[in-house]
Amino acid sequence: MSIFICRLFGGRDVSVSYDGATLGILGQSITISNLSASLQATWQAAIGGSLPPSGASRSAVGGDCISQAVGTILDATPNVRNAIAAALATFPAEPGIR
Repeated sequence: MSIFICRLFGGRDVSVSYDGATLGILGQSITISNLSASLQATWQAAIGGSLPPSGASRSAVGGDCISQAVGTILDATPNVRNAIAAALATFPAEPGIR
């Protein structure tokens, strides 16, 4: 199991787990094999090679490959995106995030 800290939803740090087949985000699951071929390729490109762990080196808002891929996947799965956004809304905002 890999855990990535991704900047999503306007700069909120969100934990994303990946077990080799499924992404887990705030109680929601996305099975990679159920995504379109292009989204699967986007995910594989993000996790492939010798990338540093997400959060090790990134720009201020979602600048790393993992965050970008997760954001693209969530944009293509609005039901999951909305469920995650609703769950995230129950957490207090981080300092400096409005």
